[in-house]
Amino acid sequence: MLFLIVRQFFPVDSEYNLPDWNEFLRMKQSRYNQNRISDAMSFSAVITPLEGWDIVGEMKVRLDVEKNSFERGTPIYENPNKQLYTVYWEYAGISISGNALEKLYMGFIYPAGMPSIIIFLRMYLLLIRINGENIFFKAMAGFQMEVQENSDGYTYKDGMLSDDIFSFANANGTLYAGDNRTHWATMGAYARMNWNYQNVYFLEVSGRYDGSSRFAPGHRWGFFPSFSAGYDIARTDYFQKLELPFSQLKVRVSYGRLGNQNGAGYYDYIGVMPLVAADPNAWLLPGISSTPTQGTIAKTPKMISPYITWEKVDNANLGFDLMLLDNRLSITADIYQRTTRDMIGPAEAIPSIGGIANADRAKVNNATLRNRGWELSVNWHDQLKCGFSYGVGFNLFNYKAVVTKYNNPEGLIFNNHTGLPSNKGYYEGMDIGEIWGYRADDLFMSNREIDDYLRTVDLSFFKPDSQWQRGDLKYLDVDGDGKVDPGKGTLSDHGDLRVIGNATPKYSFGINLNVGYKGFEVSTLFQGVAKRDFPLAGSTYLFGGKNFFKEHLDYFSADQPNGYLPRLTEFNKPDFQANSAYNTSRYLVNAAYMRMKNLMVSYTFNKRMLRNIGLEKSKSIFHV
Repeated sequence: MLFLIVRQFFPVDSEYNLPDWNEFLRMKQSRYNQNRISDAMSFSAVITPLEGWDIVGEMKVRLDVEKNSFERGTPIYENPNKQLYTVYWEYAGISISGNALEKLYMGFIYPAGMPSIIIFLRMYLLLIRINGENIFFKAMAGFQMEVQENSDGYTYKDGMLSDDIFSFANANGTLYAGDNRTHWATMGAYARMNWNYQNVYFLEVSGRYDGSSRFAPGHRWGFFPSFSAGYDIARTDYFQKLELPFSQLKVRVSYGRLGNQNGAGYYDYIGVMPLVAADPNAWLLPGISSTPTQGTIAKTPKMISPYITWEKVDNANLGFDLMLLDNRLSITADIYQRTTRDMIGPAEAIPSIGGIANADRAKVNNATLRNRGWELSVNWHDQLKCGFSYGVGFNLFNYKAVVTKYNNPEGLIFNNHTGLPSNKGYYEGMDIGEIWGYRADDLFMSNREIDDYLRTVDLSFFKPDSQWQRGDLKYLDVDGDGKVDPGKGTLSDHGDLRVIGNATPKYSFGINLNVGYKGFEVSTLFQGVAKRDFPLAGSTYLFGGKNFFKEHLDYFSADQPNGYLPRLTEFNKPDFQANSAYNTSRYLVNAAYMRMKNLMVSYTFNKRMLRNIGLEKSKSIFHV
């Protein structure tokens, strides 16, 4: 269907019938190969010097070697006059295999290698273990360390002389080369104690002391304690006298703190000055040589972040576990609050005269995020006397994340497709995932409607009054000031921008179904989201990128005045921007879905039959 739609706008019946602006034209000339070899080894040992006292050591080593190759030929298209043209398209800022490439043109070859090694070492001592008739007690302590070394190198060259052979010798363009090396390590010690009495009362207390190489000396270590307790009412004497169909009725409560280092870069606390050879701004005046030459320039480093340390993730949880009806029905319910304290955010603003971009400002532990949610899981499993078994499972969860602390004195909102410069704009009280946009529920149906509306409402923020036509979006003046605009994009002045939706998945669910009979078993898993908003602004789905699909035929025209999409406009012009580039209530769609994630059919062979051929167990599985 893609080709049929494209031909409506570019009617050429040819092998090269895709127009030069269509991304699929480039995809046809692209080839990407990824080869990866992973080798892992593990060693472990257990020493028991005394009964109930174990010393356990474990070491794992993994080596990954990856080789990638990306080839992009030179696209050719044919115009309605049967003339063939070669597309010379400049690419900049694209990333392949994690490497950001410099400027290049169509027709290039890119081979790269990416070796990495991970070493994980863990040792723990089971100090004491008591397993009596009514009491169980275990205490242990341990140490662990993890080191990862990454190295990758790449070369690429554009200006392929032909698309028959992709090699450096067959290209006359610019040769680029580079490499990257990174290293990180963690180390920590931990201790844990478990105790329960008659499987009625449960208690666990633990603590970790971890260090990370991502932080400067003096800020690398953090202590993270946790505890949990449980009470199984169904096992008490007074509850069993009630003769209710419960085999488990456990109440759980827990609180713990974990450390998170992922908000920090590998070397944020170190001043790194990138060296750029033959930079346009690095000229060496005549002296040693008789003519000026380009030299290597050391660029200004980012501001260092010497005081950042671990983010603290506090988890508080209350849960219930139920088993009843001879363990055929199980129910698990949890409510929780997860608070991430000391999140790494931007430091205080600095004068622009310093020449430091916002992205290069120092980082500080100065933000807090609160996440509240609940989870519910219900499962039923039964087997009939005839041998037929079946099971049904359902789980549902939901959460809401709110920013409770963030360094945003200007009160900037999350500007994305609002007409203001894009920024993350987190602020205190922000509901993560919120979508700011304009109220625009209808299209202009006639020129008279346009003239009448423009007499009272100023829409010049989007385009001049003379360019509005029927089939354009009709933006509403929500704040009643006689114009539609985003104001300053702040909490105190956001003009006609409103929170029109939320992109966070709400009420995520899963459904498990399985049946079995005489060795045969069929199971499937469905997953989905019951509520989620998705803005079409600036995306391919709303005429973006000049790629067209069947759904794009539902646009406004004289023959189709009730079309869902606005009128057709030329790409990247004010008309196109006004109708497609901004978040609006009309083009905020429901992104709820349900999908079958997998389907499995299996057969377990009879053990008696297998013994005749010397096998203990055999199972055939068909998985989709």
